[in-house]
Amino acid sequence: MYEDMPSKFRMNAKAKPFKFTGNVKRAMSRAGLTKTEKKETRVIAKKVLQARKETKFCPQVFTYDDFANPTAFDLPALGVGIYSAPTLSGIYNGANQACTLIGMQGGFYYNEPSNDLVNAYANSVLPLGGLGMERGDSSTDIDGNYAYMQSRKLSLQINATPSREVDANKLPIYQAPLTMRLLHVTMKHNAQTEPSLLRGLFVDHLGAKKGFSSDGTVKDILYDWQINRDQWTVHKDIKFKLQQVVAGAQAVLQNSAPVQDVRVFQAVGQNTPAYPQQKNISLWLTNTKKKLRFNTINDGTNSNFEMLNFNGEDYVFLITCRETVPNNLVGQQVADQVSVRAQLCSKFRDA
Repeated sequence: MYEDMPSKFRMNAKAKPFKFTGNVKRAMSRAGLTKTEKKETRVIAKKVLQARKETKFCPQVFTYDDFANPTAFDLPALGVGIYSAPTLSGIYNGANQACTLIGMQGGFYYNEPSNDLVNAYANSVLPLGGLGMERGDSSTDIDGNYAYMQSRKLSLQINATPSREVDANKLPIYQAPLTMRLLHVTMKHNAQTEPSLLRGLFVDHLGAKKGFSSDGTVKDILYDWQINRDQWTVHKDIKFKLQQVVAGAQAVLQNSAPVQDVRVFQAVGQNTPAYPQQKNISLWLTNTKKKLRFNTINDGTNSNFEMLNFNGEDYVFLITCRETVPNNLVGQQVADQVSVRAQLCSKFRDA
């Protein structure tokens, strides 16, 4: 019978029994899940725990250290009143100096670049507020002193404000649309030199650094200058046009009583389509993955609503001017012709 068995099934008389010569403890520690499987398991467990924790929303934007008077969700209109936007002195368009800047900064506390810009141009940057959360058990409060930020969303409504101009000589100015460039940038922390809004936000076609205090034309700052990506991260850079509604404009041209809300076209007498009067834009501001720590002191100067390890300094700039008008007319500033309404919402999760 042994002789009939195939050779591959026959036992080798010289074969030795198996003996493990490695590190027994090390081999036992490797038993079970692999390193990749353990990592995937931790990710799944983390997601399960996060799903069980309630999502919280910040109902208002806190802007003061004592938090006695937090601002409402809807911030005051920019470009009018005390927040009248400044004109960039170095930017020109022939004889018309008509380029205006409206800036917003995430976080309440100015840093050095925004301080330099505000010192050069008053009201050029409006702090949107340091985000805070009250303590409590509701959907608008956090349970303890720590939380994670999941997202921040800034909604902007940009309006070409209606005008009641009745001077027929100025109507060609209002016929020209408002050209706008919207920027959303953040500073790069690994930049070799400190970023500057006044002198280093842009670069020209030769690679030279430019900023809001640099000399240039309206065409340069609206179209030609690109963002200096060595020092700034670009999240949004778009261009668009709006046009005003001028009440009674056609009536003035016809020498009759004013008529409400007549849209002035780019050229009087031509059937030129008008640009929209309003633009709505949503921007997702940067957030951090680290655990946020909130102040535990509430003594009138410091508040327990305030974050201690995150300020969220995003920059949003709206650069605007009116398109070229006839040479025999004086270009007008557009700060009082544009208004911006901002609404900010943040989403948290308890740590």
